[in-house]
Amino acid sequence: YDSLLPVANDPDYFGDQVIIDENEGIINLVERALINSSIWDLDTTLEMVRNHNGYCIPAHIDAERNSIISQLGFIPDPGVFPALGITARLEIDEFLISHKELRGCSFLRCSDAHYLGDLGVGFTDLFVHEPSIRELDLAARKIDKRIIKI
Repeated sequence: YDSLLPVANDPDYFGDQVIIDENEGIINLVERALINSSIWDLDTTLEMVRNHNGYCIPAHIDAERNSIISQLGFIPDPGVFPALGITARLEIDEFLISHKELRGCSFLRCSDAHYLGDLGVGFTDLFVHEPSIRELDLAARKIDKRIIKI
């Protein structure tokens, strides 16, 4: 939140930014615009994620806008990210022709749904021992027969 520009949300244009409880009751409104990019660079972002025991997977790396490749032109040191997110309809073999440096990487195909109708359009099979971030990481690194299959 602190990495966002101090710009107020325009609810008439973007809609209300609400915080809801488990019963879908509105418990608060967020005044700062959440649509803006973070002011942090990639190294700072990765450091913050690690400091909070998070796990980084760049989203929709193949998207023409709002992806790490569209913003930087490349993925700095692909080994930093055990897995890379791709859009639901990406033809991965065609994509890897122009991004040879990503061959051998693990990919997660997700819906990245912004609309209800898009839920489930993209999915990934994880072959892991239990549903956990640790197991996801082991599968992304292809350790002990754990794998990610798109």
